[in-house]
Amino acid sequence: AALALAPAASAPACRPAFPGGARGWGVNIHTYTEPEAEMAQLGQGFGLVRMDMSWYRAEPRPGAFDFGRWDRLLAAHRAAHVTPLWILDAGNAAYTHLDDNMTLTPSTAVFTAFARFATAAVSHFRGHGIIWELLSEPHGFTPSQYAELTTLTGESLRKAGLLESEHFIGPALAGPSAAGTPTNICMNASDTYGWLEAVLAKGALRYFDGVSVHPCAPPPRTHHPSDNPSYRGPRCRPLQRTGESA
Repeated sequence: AALALAPAASAPACRPAFPGGARGWGVNIHTYTEPEAEMAQLGQGFGLVRMDMSWYRAEPRPGAFDFGRWDRLLAAHRAAHVTPLWILDAGNAAYTHLDDNMTLTPSTAVFTAFARFATAAVSHFRGHGIIWELLSEPHGFTPSQYAELTTLTGESLRKAGLLESEHFIGPALAGPSAAGTPTNICMNASDTYGWLEAVLAKGALRYFDGVSVHPCAPPPRTHHPSDNPSYRGPRCRPLQRTGESA
């Protein structure tokens, strides 16, 4: 899947523009051990590489963080001259008390622990120009739940002195379900914009440098928030397509 990073609009209230510039096109990968030659090839054509930082992998035991695999991945990204776009995602059974590590339970206690993990990750990689994305296609989350996660994570980053210096985006929104919560169907229905606007209205732009969406619809690909006449999204923050079928 391809992704694109739009440049920030010019406005006094905007934060510094994202890295990538004219090379703001990128790809998603799903391995921590991309062969050096293949990564170098990616660097010849793309400026961004998007990859998961799963909570349960980065914090295998409560309070014990292991970022080794991303240290190695960052070195590969640097050698290929690409900008990392890493997704803070997944769950952690040590906190959710579920049988799997992938489900992020929407509760204040779990969100608070997730915010600690996110802050530890961003702090560990501070100053490397990484773009951090908060979840990918937050399936089943209501606007209030996602806004709570954004606020808890954003405030944790702010208290650590990271919010202004690092790049933070979300929600990598896909399409809605019948209940109005996101699914993994790409954006192609008008009520998707209502979910996004509700999240933004609850203060997400106090923390996000940009709004990421997954507008991959069957050709022709015309479904994008800014194409919709009813969209009243951010005037300052850029829109990023961080997931689209090639």
